Amino acid sequence: MKVQYFSLLAFAALAAGSPVQSASSSQSKAAQTTSNVATTTKATSKDTPGPTQVKAASTPAAVKPSAATAPVGSDIYGADTSGFALTPQAQPEQLTLKCPGGCTWPALDVPPKPKPEWMALIANASIPDIPVVKMDANGNPINPGYSLTNDPYCSWSYTHCLADGDIAACPAGVWGLTYDDGPQPPGPALYNFLQQQQQHATLFIIGSRALEYPSALKKAYANGHQIALHTWSHPWLTTMTNEQIVGEMMWNAEVVNAITGITPLYMRPPHGDVDNRVRAIMKALGFKVILWQYDSQDWMAGVPGNGFQPDWISGNITQWAATKDPNSGPIVLEHELSNISVAQAMKSYNIVKQDGWKIQPIADCLGDKYYYKEQVNGSLPVSAAAANVSASASASTSGAYQLLPYKHSLAIALFTFLIFARFL
Repeated sequence: MKVQYFSLLAFAALAAGSPVQSASSSQSKAAQTTSNVATTTKATSKDTPGPTQVKAASTPAAVKPSAATAPVGSDIYGADTSGFALTPQAQPEQLTLKCPGGCTWPALDVPPKPKPEWMALIANASIPDIPVVKMDANGNPINPGYSLTNDPYCSWSYTHCLADGDIAACPAGVWGLTYDDGPQPPGPALYNFLQQQQQHATLFIIGSRALEYPSALKKAYANGHQIALHTWSHPWLTTMTNEQIVGEMMWNAEVVNAITGITPLYMRPPHGDVDNRVRAIMKALGFKVILWQYDSQDWMAGVPGNGFQPDWISGNITQWAATKDPNSGPIVLEHELSNISVAQAMKSYNIVKQDGWKIQPIADCLGDKYYYKEQVNGSLPVSAAAANVSASASASTSGAYQLLPYKHSLAIALFTFLIFARFL
């Protein structure tokens, strides 16, 4: 069984000058044009994998066909998915969603320009003057020289450096359930599965996919999942200017709000690519940065020819579920990218559940009552589940988030009560 060990592989990645983690690979699509969508063409997206079970393909991933065309019992690349209900599948919709205030939606999968009023949100913020990371000819970031002993800007991409406010773990005994890059064609099948399990998750939504599959996003929100942000076009954020980062995040928030009526306060940087400059911009915009402890690498199952075996996903999940840290619980990175990743997500969920974990979306695991802007201003009720979680993990509503140590005071009080009750 293949198992990912960070400590050894991280040093190998650093020696090679590549990021420690490259979390996910969004679908590449040609931008579509309607009366309210700008016209352009999307190039093939590229990710540079960090430590993983296999060496990634040296060429960019091909544009993926619609999963709706996959034969029954197989992934779009023929991988076996029998035994899992992978319908219904979301279909691309006409891009007719009204842009608020008569604006024009940006082109799909292309970094958008921000509205001028959005730049005012960071005008008075303390944004450190950190150099923008350069990219190579293939669109991948070039390591500026960061290492475990030389990381002046706390780059999570290269060293897994965690800064104050970064969220990468849940309390002990709690498994943080997250899925990136939605909504995608197999997303509704995943949402149905989770609904049958009476389970909610945190879904990190790409703006371009939301505009393309708005009904799938509506279903996810209606099913009670925590909706969070994952940028408009899934870029490496440290390679972007401040203006570009604002555009990515605010257009992402704009389209999610236009579809669901809520404005998420949680975000996950694509590839986990964040440094202190990106963090400062997120704080100024009011977003909380969510990272992870375990990367399922399930997105690699959708890249043909790289040798990745889908069963490695559930194999790793089995190992991680058997590892009980007395101090914290993991936040785990999974995707709804393809039939095979969704089938493995269903299989993995059953493994974790059978191992006795308490499985929760991130806001619930942290006891954070405020994960939408509308909850802060009072126009939307706070989460009942989060409101009942220990206040020791509750969140600030105005910027960076500090994960507090998990307290056992309630358990101690209950134990004390039971002891004294025996003598009554």
